[in-house]
Amino acid sequence: MVWLCYEAAVKKWRAVQVGRASHTEEENGELLLESIMEKNSIGAAEALENHILLPLETFWIDSINGKHLCTVLPLLGPRLSDWVRWIQTDKPDRVKSINTQLVKGMGFLHKNGICHGDFRPQNILMQLQDGALDEISVYEMRKEILGKPVMTEVLLGSGERSPFSPEYSYSRG
Repeated sequence: MVWLCYEAAVKKWRAVQVGRASHTEEENGELLLESIMEKNSIGAAEALENHILLPLETFWIDSINGKHLCTVLPLLGPRLSDWVRWIQTDKPDRVKSINTQLVKGMGFLHKNGICHGDFRPQNILMQLQDGALDEISVYEMRKEILGKPVMTEVLLGSGERSPFSPEYSYSRG
């Protein structure tokens, strides 16, 4: 699950991915990537130059389901699969540039002994221009961009509330 969050201390929008409780450090792709990059003395700047995004921060939270690994990332844009539908076909240079970046990123991973394992357009996110959304206030994001959320009561199959879950879930209207 990925949450849109605002990091007030630095005034930036972030994505926080909360992993399944069954994930251990060894099962998490981002942590494995980070560990291999560290072992090869590759920093975040070099990875980014090669179109690979490393987490800004990771932390664990405990729940009734177990421990969840949380990964903090810069906010990214649409999936490549969605972006392809929006591009203008009369701009082949743009498509060529994206393909070049994809090949460069994959080459960088392979050069460092990393196999992606699920490289497909649905799993590739477009990078936004640095700070592209950071001027949007929390109020504007909530009220004007995301709109009024749809509240749904969270109940067990028996129709009762669980003491371990939130009262409501929210989705975009």
